[in-house]
Amino acid sequence: MKKKSSRRNARADLVIRVNVSAAGAAEIEVNSEKWKDPDVWGTLLSDIAGTIAECYSTEAERARFTAAMEKAFTRERRAADNVGEAPPSA
Repeated sequence: MKKKSSRRNARADLVIRVNVSAAGAAEIEVNSEKWKDPDVWGTLLSDIAGTIAECYSTEAERARFTAAMEKAFTRERRAADNVGEAPPSA
């Protein structure tokens, strides 16, 4: 995957767009035709996380910031994967 750029390229393919509604909900559009390989999507998500960490933390804080994002990602993916399932019995 090529290095990220903050400049818009009119000829570039749109891959993912995230808008935030007035209510604060993320509205996500994905060009699912761009890549079929989940590894490429994982790399893209990692690049996005790295860019966010660079924006919101100093170099000294970056590992802690990234770890917090990874924890939230894992929690949210697990919750999404378990939608509709009965909670485990104790």
